Formats: sequence, structure tokens, C-alpha cells
Amino acid sequence: MKKSFIVPVMVVFLSGIAMSSCNNTAEKKVEEAKEDVNDAKKNLNDAQNNYAEEWQKFKDDIEIRIIDNDKKIAEYRVKIRAQKGELKERSEKRLDEIEKKNQEMKDRLNSFSDSGKENWENFKRDINESMDKVGEAFKDLFSDKN
Repeated sequence: MKKSFIVPVMVVFLSGIAMSSCNNTAEKKVEEAKEDVNDAKKNLNDAQNNYAEEWQKFKDDIEIRIIDNDKKIAEYRVKIRAQKGELKERSEKRLDEIEKKNQEMKDRLNSFSDSGKENWENFKRDINESMDKVGEAFKDLFSDKN
């Protein structure tokens, strides 16, 4: 009778040990999963903060360049007043085109809404290319190329 009693007690005892070790493993996995989620949240927050900082720096830089362009446009308008005839008309037309492009960049910058990293990269590239074109247009304003 003692033998028949010992076997079930041993089975229950070993089962208890097995269950508690499984439970520890499950608890450990749950804890690791929680840590992974917290790490992912932190990484996401860091990425969002980095993006926000990058966007603000880019926007500030472009706004400064647009303001500089506005100042140049005003200066060139004064210079164009001294010109006469066809040269004056051609210069005014070129300057009007530059002013229009500058305003378009300002509008695009203010209306940009993020829809992904690829869109952001394309937007930055396009704005920088447009700024370069306006810079070239200023250089060509009083040349005889056009």
C-alpha cells in the first residue's frame, strides 16, 4: 500500500515541478515580450523625434533661403527700374518668373504633409532642386542668354 501511495505522490510532485518550471518559462517569455514592446516604443519615439527635428531644421533652412530670395527680388526690381525698353521688359518677365517659383516653393513647404519616408526624401530633393534653379535664374537674370 505504501508503494501504491508513493507512486501517485511522486507523479504529482514531478508534475508540480514541471508545471512550475513551465510557468517560469512562460513568465520569462511574457516579461521579455514586454521589454521588446517597450524597446520598440522607445525606438519609435526616438525616430519620430529625430524626424520632427530634421523636418523643422529643413523647413527653417528653406524659409531662410526663400526670404533671401524675396530680398534679392526686391533689390533686382530697383535695378530693373533703371533699364529701358525691351531689356527692361525682358528683365521684369524673368524676375516675375523667379518670384513665381519662389512663391511656389513657399506654398509647397507650407502645405507639405508627411506620408512616408520616401515621400519626405522626394520632397526634400525636389525643393532643393527648385532652390538651385532659382539661384541659377538669379545669376542669369542680367545675362544675354534669354
